[in-house]
Amino acid sequence: MITTTTTPAPTATLAKARQSWRAFLVSGATMSSRYEGMSAKDADDLMVGIIGLLVADAMDEARAMTQEEWDVRDASYLPHYFASAIFYAVQNRLMGVP
Repeated sequence: MITTTTTPAPTATLAKARQSWRAFLVSGATMSSRYEGMSAKDADDLMVGIIGLLVADAMDEARAMTQEEWDVRDASYLPHYFASAIFYAVQNRLMGVP
């Protein structure tokens, strides 16, 4: 069982982490290679961090919406986005088991 405690990251740190994550995404590297050379704990922490960044991005997007934009947004969009993000992060983690 993986147990983690989270503390809110300072805004600058979170922004830097998001920038790094986006740079990784466009680099063409595979997700499974991202875990190479890591301990199981470090790889698990990275996976949790990736999910956290994806959730934070979606929440930021939702917060920035006007009431009109929110009203026309498909109600299943955010739950599907979160579920997909978690699913793919876990799948990629499993493929890159150290």
